[in-house]
Amino acid sequence: MMPFDRILAWLPPLMMAAMMVAAKLRAAAMHRRGLRVVVVDWRRPRRDLLYDTLIIVVFSFWFYLLLAEAWPLSLAWLPDWLNTKLFDAMPIKIVGAMLIVTAPMLFAVAVRSMDTSWRIGIDRDQPAPLVTTGLFNWTRNPIYTAFYLIIVGAFLIHGRVIFLLMAVALIALVHGITRREERFLDRRFGDVFRDYCTRVGRYSPWF
Repeated sequence: MMPFDRILAWLPPLMMAAMMVAAKLRAAAMHRRGLRVVVVDWRRPRRDLLYDTLIIVVFSFWFYLLLAEAWPLSLAWLPDWLNTKLFDAMPIKIVGAMLIVTAPMLFAVAVRSMDTSWRIGIDRDQPAPLVTTGLFNWTRNPIYTAFYLIIVGAFLIHGRVIFLLMAVALIALVHGITRREERFLDRRFGDVFRDYCTRVGRYSPWF
């Protein structure tokens, strides 16, 4: 029987993979209905292109670290201080697991709430209607919040310095994407979106 620690270690990559597969299946289903979901914004500035490339690189490295912990693969090539464990308490790991398990459910409800407005990327040519109902009446960015839950949960499970640094980097980078999308929505919907922002927090109903 697999040790409980190994089960916890497999939780972050499996839940992240589940969200990615679910997104792909949902996008394919919408594509068959003639709806465009995956949008490549060729008109974005070069700095945004470099920014998006950086996100892919950082995310890929983080996902490799998750697999290395779960498999397990050796991380001896990392400097010792990055491998240092800040904590190794089971209650903290359980909290991390709860955050991670919540993430796919939040993601699924968010995508369902967006219905045909869901896009991966900024659609400048055929922008979708603004969604402010359902889950979006509580948070403006529930999909990104779901990613944050997995990122933070992975750190709580593994407790290593490298996962803390990766969590800070990924959250900062994804926050930048969020701000970019909200600037687009502000230009597109104007006062309607600004009023929505005054009523609903970016990630949480309480902030």
